[in-house]
Amino acid sequence: MIRRFNLALAVIIALHSAPVWGLDLIFPNQAVLILETRAPMATRRLAIGPFHDDAFVTMTAPVQDSAFRLPADADMSTASLVAPLRAQLIAAGYRLIYECETRACGGFDFRYGLELLPEPEMHVDLGDFRYLLGQKGDDRVSLMVSRSANYGFVQVTRMGDGAKPVPRVTESSKSPLSALGAALTGGTVAVIGGAVFASGQAQMENTQIPALEDLADWLAANPNKRVTITGHTDTSGQAADNVALSLARAMALRTVLISQYRIAADRISAIGAGDTAPIVPNDTAAGRAQNRRLEVAVTP
Repeated sequence: MIRRFNLALAVIIALHSAPVWGLDLIFPNQAVLILETRAPMATRRLAIGPFHDDAFVTMTAPVQDSAFRLPADADMSTASLVAPLRAQLIAAGYRLIYECETRACGGFDFRYGLELLPEPEMHVDLGDFRYLLGQKGDDRVSLMVSRSANYGFVQVTRMGDGAKPVPRVTESSKSPLSALGAALTGGTVAVIGGAVFASGQAQMENTQIPALEDLADWLAANPNKRVTITGHTDTSGQAADNVALSLARAMALRTVLISQYRIAADRISAIGAGDTAPIVPNDTAAGRAQNRRLEVAVTP
């Protein structure tokens, strides 16, 4: 999880030589590039002041938009997230034209006056966001920073001749692939460990489990992939009831991924297998608990 990383980034900036265009944003550990789009020429509105009729100027130039997602903890705020990125812009020779936060920017009107990448790739909390615009020669870079309960979000928009795919998470800052992620990447089925259900119940006893974070991170890193969650039960009860219960459990986990981790609904399917595929005998309480499980696999 993210802790305060301003000092660490300052060290990284000092050790890294900037590329030709003069900007190579370094993000903290576990940051993921969710979506990147480029246009050889486009017209965009850039904010140079709080929302009103002349708060925006238009610019026509090559454009690159990049959306990053970072796992958040209680220590992370939009202010702490934007601070090291601002420092990197200044260190790369950018002059800050305008910077604001939520209410000072103009809230709803300001946010929707800008062209941002869509949800869920770029999420903006209308009650907590920060904007920054920098200039270097004929190039412009804008940052929109926000967060949800579980993630921080950053959109970097570059305009000018330097709008090329250089914003990235460096190899040294990438987190290793989890066991669940490795299974999905390898095309095998993974059990979502820690997803516990009481006998006969579809409500998860704990939704804050590492496996869900691993699954959400894998989906974020593989935006073109979809997954299928399969619910399984023990042999208690009637077969038809168990199929319905297993589907309800799979749907419960799907709902958590959509609501808490902001995974797009059309990327997650849910099915119920009932008690047809036990992994251990059902003749003990421990065995039945193991068979009450959820599995995930890449949708063909």
